[in-house]
Amino acid sequence: MNLLSCQNTILQLMPEVKRITDFSQSSVVTLLLLVSFVVICLFWSYRPHYFQDVIKIIFVSGDKRVGVCGDSSVNSFILKLSVYFVAFVTVSGFFILFERHFCGVSFNASRCWLFFGAVPVWLLFKCLTFKIWDATLSSDKAMEIFQNAYLTLFVFFGMALYPLLLLAVYAPPAWMTVVLSLMCIIICLWAFCVILKLFQIFFKQMNDLFYIFLYLCGLEIIPILLLRKLVFFYLNLYN
Repeated sequence: MNLLSCQNTILQLMPEVKRITDFSQSSVVTLLLLVSFVVICLFWSYRPHYFQDVIKIIFVSGDKRVGVCGDSSVNSFILKLSVYFVAFVTVSGFFILFERHFCGVSFNASRCWLFFGAVPVWLLFKCLTFKIWDATLSSDKAMEIFQNAYLTLFVFFGMALYPLLLLAVYAPPAWMTVVLSLMCIIICLWAFCVILKLFQIFFKQMNDLFYIFLYLCGLEIIPILLLRKLVFFYLNLYN
């Protein structure tokens, strides 16, 4: 009893550490981050040179492929889904915190789940457009190579966001702007790598610049803006 009372006294004397958001008090957020950490550790043990391979492949043109997992076994498939889940958590977490901090949007549990669900919907849309493009317009394996690179970069930069997402949830409030700025830099690097792969795979002559521009506007920028518009339309309609 003396030890317990001493511990309570010490806890009462300790200054309370302020957090950036109330997300740090949520058991669901803690569980998602903990599961993501376990998945990243398992993936890293399964593919210890994955990050080095992706960094090399970003700057190499031609038919060079690095998939999320090295084989097509059941364990590899489950691990692949798991790392996509991690990327969904980190990317949706970034957008939630960004909208909350810079745009003043308030979030409850249902709004957070809506943002979390919007990210896989966006990725499924991307995969569908890749398949349609490959079936109707592409005569070689260029779109298949680009799709593989795109999904690999999504997972790669999604996992790169994880440590910053931890800071964004649990660090003191004074860190928030800096942490979100660093996350924006990672997102910009992701966009730069996607554009780089576009030029490496599809740019053969000057006319291809027009098609690359159409792709960036029609399949990257506009879908994201429309999805954001739909999400906020739903939030304003039902909340």
